[in-house]
Amino acid sequence: MEEYKPSERQKKCRHALCYRGKNHKQTQCKENIFKDSENDRWVTNEDCEKCEKYKSKYIEYPITVNQIDIDHTDYKPLFHDTGTLVAVNPCDEKFQGKTYIGILIGDIPIQPLISYDEEEQKLNISEFKNPCIFVPELKKLVFGYESWWTAIETEADLKKITQKDIENTWYVKLAKEMLSNIRRDGCNV
Repeated sequence: MEEYKPSERQKKCRHALCYRGKNHKQTQCKENIFKDSENDRWVTNEDCEKCEKYKSKYIEYPITVNQIDIDHTDYKPLFHDTGTLVAVNPCDEKFQGKTYIGILIGDIPIQPLISYDEEEQKLNISEFKNPCIFVPELKKLVFGYESWWTAIETEADLKKITQKDIENTWYVKLAKEMLSNIRRDGCNV
């Protein structure tokens, strides 16, 4: 039996739904599906090559850009402020599941998000952000997506996430002092 392979054009067409049908060995065209649901259109590679409605699902260059919108929205993190003490457990195996004390730096851009509006010939640029945590013991920045982390809100939280030998390190002492100052000043943590 011949192996099913959609053409490169089918793989890139925004209207093509590859790996459908019987045994996932057919391509369907969305252009016809939504116009007449009784007549779902199964297409061959040859049909797609002749199709005049081909539209790539990717930005293909060159393009004409009449406007660029850049979104620099500064938004407050949903749950915790910059400087919040956190318990962070990096996912990388080299850390052997150990939990560290960290300081939340805030949401840092890690990837641009770019889209193109063909009708208006407008490029939209924004940022994908992720929490960034400084871990003093590691002298390393750890992102939220590469770790499990939570805010430290009480001394009890601090004791739960640390080993006894960590109690004497400078940053744990600093954390305890910061927490006692917050309580003394009447602030809720």
